[in-house]
Amino acid sequence: MVAGAMALALALAACGGETTPDETVTEDPDDTEDTTATDDETDPEATAGGDVIFGTTDTVVTLDPAKAYDFASSNILFNVGETLVGFPPGQTEPEPLLAESVDVSDDGLTYTFTIREGVTFHNGHELTSEDVKFSFERVVDMAHPAGAWSLLAGIESIETPDERTAVFTLEQPNSTFLPRLAYTVATIVPSDGHYPAPSAAIEEEDAEELEQAAEEFVQEDLIGTGPYTVAEFREGESITLEANPDYWGDAPANDRVMIRFLQTSSQMKIALESGEIDVAHRDFSPDEQADLETNDDVQVIQGDGGRTRYIVLNPFFDEVADVEVRQAIAAGIDRDRIAEDVFNNTVEPIYSMIPPGYPESVPYFEEYNDQEPSDFIDEPVSFSLHYGGERYGPTEPSLVQVIQRSLEETGLFEVELVSTEWAQFTEEGWPGEDGQYPVFMLGWNPDYIDPDTYVEQFYWSEGFVGSMYNDAEMDELVLAEQAELDDDVRTDLFDQIQRKAADDVVNIPLFQEVPYVFARPEVSGLEDTMDETLIMRYWVVSKS
Repeated sequence: MVAGAMALALALAACGGETTPDETVTEDPDDTEDTTATDDETDPEATAGGDVIFGTTDTVVTLDPAKAYDFASSNILFNVGETLVGFPPGQTEPEPLLAESVDVSDDGLTYTFTIREGVTFHNGHELTSEDVKFSFERVVDMAHPAGAWSLLAGIESIETPDERTAVFTLEQPNSTFLPRLAYTVATIVPSDGHYPAPSAAIEEEDAEELEQAAEEFVQEDLIGTGPYTVAEFREGESITLEANPDYWGDAPANDRVMIRFLQTSSQMKIALESGEIDVAHRDFSPDEQADLETNDDVQVIQGDGGRTRYIVLNPFFDEVADVEVRQAIAAGIDRDRIAEDVFNNTVEPIYSMIPPGYPESVPYFEEYNDQEPSDFIDEPVSFSLHYGGERYGPTEPSLVQVIQRSLEETGLFEVELVSTEWAQFTEEGWPGEDGQYPVFMLGWNPDYIDPDTYVEQFYWSEGFVGSMYNDAEMDELVLAEQAELDDDVRTDLFDQIQRKAADDVVNIPLFQEVPYVFARPEVSGLEDTMDETLIMRYWVVSKS
């Protein structure tokens, strides 16, 4: 039985579990030449598809699907593991992946998946429906506070009538169910004992005890069915993926991919310009980006969609418990100033948590542009604005400074800026009544392609930000839009959600970033992976 949901804490603690990253190293730690060799005499096999080196300022937090909920970790899972359905490059509707087909009952409650034959995990275990059932029940029973398990809430049962069939029964219809199954929390792992799992749902009321109990079952030795295997993982330094010779689908366009985790964007820029890395992805400063755009030896590829940035206001705190104070803060935010002063107009201001690329988006927060904080409050308000260092790139200090100045210039706010290392930030800022931060900065990459991914986690009381909101009327609206199968009715529900969100102001949407990737001239295939899913599909990238 798989059922229920709980408040989802922010993902982002250090790697843990029974197998440490150091234990997964399969090459000499002092020998990095093998991962970049392109000389025929050195490695004839590798030159067929080439080796590609990516650079990023992100770091992988975990390789366990039950715990992963950060961009870098999820991106590795997308390339090494697979799900029942997935988003092909450039597509916004999920299609069968490890499932050959799916049949949905007329009432929207039953999903019958026919499992693909001839698929084996990296350890040789053959994929069956039992692995599907095991994978989902493991994630939900663990209920790791750092993971995305609440995306699977609402599954009443999973039956496996035979090795090729998995039947999911939902508690109520959910129009987002298939898109959710394309996210890495639904990665299928082997049920052969490699992955430990609790015998029943972990039930701990204390958040710290729950995390400790779940952590006992975390497995960092990633075994999946995907186009790559993990050859080497040096925590905080790099991860190397090798093409899976037994992959059931089309072989990757390269033989090996290394992802290097660089400390600063300036280091990443130098590495790209010198040819030390082939591709740079997340995050450059606007000035660094502008300089790279003038470099004839660097390709610039622009993608669709993009990460959204927003401010969280925790109404459990006295400083922002009054809705009029939160509305005053919204009226004091100058998005155009942010875009110009911080980002050289390379970001797009947004006025709803649902970004404007979705037809359901309604910019109700735009109404605050015509209002002043003094329309809502008479007395000055003091609060601290917390942010996680440069987790979201080198512009973060400038961003919070512009927000601070914009608010303080109104004469009605005194804002203290507090920077905290990311690991500590995620421990202290979350969730609900126990949270220590009244106002703080976050960013969001979509879990799946549906406007609900910008609603559930922020406004539902069991979502990871919604747990600080905990509004019964909003809960009813969110659950109603998920259960609604009529597009017109669902659009109206999204309108009501956005109207109420702009009135209550527990999150303030700021802007959406335009995703870019920068590469050496000899790299190809990147255009095929820069779509709205924000998945970096390493398997389509090659180097001549």
